[in-house]
Amino acid sequence: MRLLTLYIFLFLIESCSFAQPFLPDKKNKFSSVKEDIEKLKSDTNLKNASISFYAMDLSSKETIAEYNPAQSLVPASSLKVVTTAAALEIMGEGTRFKTAVEYDGSIDSSGTLNGNIYIRGGGDPSLGSGLFEKHYYKPLFLKVWADSISKKGIKKINGSIIADAGIFDDQTPVNWVWGDMANYFGATAYGISIYDNIFSLFFETGKNSGDSTSIVSIDPIIPGLNIINKVKTYNGTDDESYIIGAPFDNTRFAYGSLPKDKKKYEVRGSIPDPPLLTAYELRSYLDSLKISVKELPTTVRQLKLDKKFSDSKRTVLCETWSPRLSEIIYWTNRLSMNIYAETLLKQIGLRKFRSGDTMSGIKAITEFWKSKGVDVKGMFLSDGSGLSRYNSISAKHLVQVLNVMKDAKSYKTFYNSLPTAGLSGTIRKMFKNTNAEKNLRAKSGYMSRVRSYAGYVTTVSKRDIAFSFIVNNYNCDDQKMKEMIEMLLVKLADLNE
Repeated sequence: MRLLTLYIFLFLIESCSFAQPFLPDKKNKFSSVKEDIEKLKSDTNLKNASISFYAMDLSSKETIAEYNPAQSLVPASSLKVVTTAAALEIMGEGTRFKTAVEYDGSIDSSGTLNGNIYIRGGGDPSLGSGLFEKHYYKPLFLKVWADSISKKGIKKINGSIIADAGIFDDQTPVNWVWGDMANYFGATAYGISIYDNIFSLFFETGKNSGDSTSIVSIDPIIPGLNIINKVKTYNGTDDESYIIGAPFDNTRFAYGSLPKDKKKYEVRGSIPDPPLLTAYELRSYLDSLKISVKELPTTVRQLKLDKKFSDSKRTVLCETWSPRLSEIIYWTNRLSMNIYAETLLKQIGLRKFRSGDTMSGIKAITEFWKSKGVDVKGMFLSDGSGLSRYNSISAKHLVQVLNVMKDAKSYKTFYNSLPTAGLSGTIRKMFKNTNAEKNLRAKSGYMSRVRSYAGYVTTVSKRDIAFSFIVNNYNCDDQKMKEMIEMLLVKLADLNE
């Protein structure tokens, strides 16, 4: 254990430029971690940083190495470990979520429905996602819905297509950053989600830095969407654009810069009102079947705001079931899908407290981990995905969760969802040609001034280790910090004792 602790701080020392180089005292080479980190604070790259690190042998439960293991820090997306593991254990990996197409009123002899068509959401985060092409597109789910209406003999609808997403609240996590919510990674959970709640803008950029850009197409087409484009051309190669806008507001502002000489450069944003878009999408398929709809699509949320909603008895026309929870969680962790994590959080709240809101989900998850022996003191959760900077958790919390999962019935599913070093997900380009490659599994987290990793690795000596490393407010550039953490985690894989 002490030898690995020495490795940790040796690699930090080698990775940064010190005003006065520090070498361990040869007479006391196992000096305390506290003394070592105090000396590291003289480095300009790390003197403002907060670090929490913990590694544990999963068989013996021996602490392999630690530094500030109980210090709560912002974890970013490594928080998804907490959410997805709880979802598997609380709901079961075979769980599916239902979306139903229904109608109210009556159908007369001419085939006229004197009533409305409803899409009742069941909190399926993956509805229409390209990640599940075989599931939703063979056959196309919207065509299945439209066909079910036609097969009922309905030729005309004297009402509307109404999206009912009331299984969840319609609140985005209250402390998400304003600048995140309209971008693709800010797509959040609704009772009805569609296409991962993401749309794409395609830009044509200018030939010179400072030139204006134009939006050549939008996919999917969102009725009423108004994009105010302020994006400029620049000489760089990265996407430096961003989108600003509120949930349910069809006005979006696009700012920033995009590379020059691009004909169809894709920038993704979050759909303003996914339930409403779902209703519009169904109407377009009804149009293709020559089934007319008198009123424009709407939602139960909007009808309630307008005080026009009247609940009535409905009849089910068809049901669409999501993929298994195990499949949804696979992509949640592999691609760090915030929308999936936030939906799972609300599903857990619904399951435990019959309330599909963020705070109920947080309460349910916290109580679950406490019941499994995790010391939840200092575990401050604000969402399920890690996008909020109000989340605060320690490396030891994450390792305790990983330890519980090692003996859980859903461990294999959970383990297989974690990206593999050098092969997949967010760590596919890391750990090449080391003992960690194809061995280490971890969920990473990244946002401005935050880097984190939590997962499993098997050492050279065949010890199975759970680990977590979180660092906040470093002064190194992001790539340097990532390399420093990578070196540490390779040291874990290299252990031969």
